[in-house]
Amino acid sequence: MKHSVNLLILVLATGSVSGNLRESFKDSGRDVVDMGRHLVTGTTQRNIHTGQMERRTSLFAAVPKLIQGIVTLDPIQGGKDFIEGIGSGVQVAADVVSAVHNGVINPLIQTTVGLASPQAADTAGHWTGALTQAWSQNLPGSERSLNALSPFSLWYHDRAFAPTEYTRTDTQLNIDRVFTIANIFGVWSLASSGGGSGSGDGAAVTTRRHIPARPSPAAASVWRFWF
Repeated sequence: MKHSVNLLILVLATGSVSGNLRESFKDSGRDVVDMGRHLVTGTTQRNIHTGQMERRTSLFAAVPKLIQGIVTLDPIQGGKDFIEGIGSGVQVAADVVSAVHNGVINPLIQTTVGLASPQAADTAGHWTGALTQAWSQNLPGSERSLNALSPFSLWYHDRAFAPTEYTRTDTQLNIDRVFTIANIFGVWSLASSGGGSGSGDGAAVTTRRHIPARPSPAAASVWRFWF
């Protein structure tokens, strides 16, 4: 449920720098509203196969929904709501990235590149928005990353089986897989490099602790006398 990339296409249709800026700032405002929905109120989305409207849990409601599922003896639904809530929390990061793009990066592109060529600015703004959203919406734990890695997506994909939460086309899913796997390796690499440097520092400290100090001449004489 993201507005930014789709609405950015409307920005391209204005044909002027001022129109592009106006639409870009509107999109940034919608991104801020999306942050509140993913954090607090929850979101709704329509299944592209069945037309069914689906309600998704917000980050703040994740734990209460999990407890509710346990209390009502429906732990499966509680676990499902909890995972949805975590996915909504990750989606907040995508909302922030989109808001920064629409409120800062795209206006910068429009007021620099756009002065020389509005068409080039439109193209640059579109692709930077599309790529940053594809990256941020496929961070580990997001709804798209879970769908991309789910074995059920290979079975559902463009078939209209119900019920299914899958709301992406085959082409979109394949793009999501590429970005999801790249993000997983990126996070793993950052975690590994951070852990490696920490262990290296620890080893250096340990080595320094075990290096014996050079004895003074007097101490050496006492050592030779007793031993």
